[in-house]
Amino acid sequence: METSKVFDIDISKLDLLESANLVNKWLSQDKKRQVVTANSEMLYLAYKDKEFKNILQNADMVTPDGVGSVWAAKTLDTAVKERVAGYDLLRKILEVSRAKVFLLGAKDEVVKSAARKIGKQYQEIDVVGYKDGYFVDDELVIKEINSLEPDIIFVALGCPRQEIWISKNLEKLNVKVAMGVGGSFDVIAGIVKRAPIIWQKLGVEWLYRLIKQPSRFTRMLALPKFVYIVLKMKVLN
Repeated sequence: METSKVFDIDISKLDLLESANLVNKWLSQDKKRQVVTANSEMLYLAYKDKEFKNILQNADMVTPDGVGSVWAAKTLDTAVKERVAGYDLLRKILEVSRAKVFLLGAKDEVVKSAARKIGKQYQEIDVVGYKDGYFVDDELVIKEINSLEPDIIFVALGCPRQEIWISKNLEKLNVKVAMGVGGSFDVIAGIVKRAPIIWQKLGVEWLYRLIKQPSRFTRMLALPKFVYIVLKMKVLN
């Protein structure tokens, strides 16, 4: 898998379909893998936090989730083919595979609705179980997941909790692939609407989400800092 370096993190150059097909291939192999979809906020956190950076460096695939990640790869190394967002990759994996799936995270009514809609829309997918994100005992949750024998687990605990949780528990999970998906269950369940296609193509989906969810403003403050660091590294190199 060809990659582009951002902050010493390998960013996949695969496009959306290629990424989904690779994950589908992994589902038939005897190895556990972590998939991370990294936007600029996540990369900025990795730049500041060595432990979190280590998680991204050890992930089996890190996709460029967001225009900032795509821009950073092109600026600091070589261009990636396209943005591969977590929600889009989740959908594409469901489309190309025949996997047994477990959903972990979000509110109970949200993950329940997401599980029902996925089962209805993707006939080849077997949603073997789901669990909300308001748990306190990892061991009990892992025991429940393993008893259902899923191939892949989608974890919607928000960044960085989901990536940390997967990294910490992957060896205990009897799954082939674990992937953090942020707020994807809310979108699938119809609780949150995704930005219109034109906003996505223009690379300003983040702005649409900010307009719809002003509470995200504090998180968005990482974006100009991320841009500054990338430009500074470009000049110094």
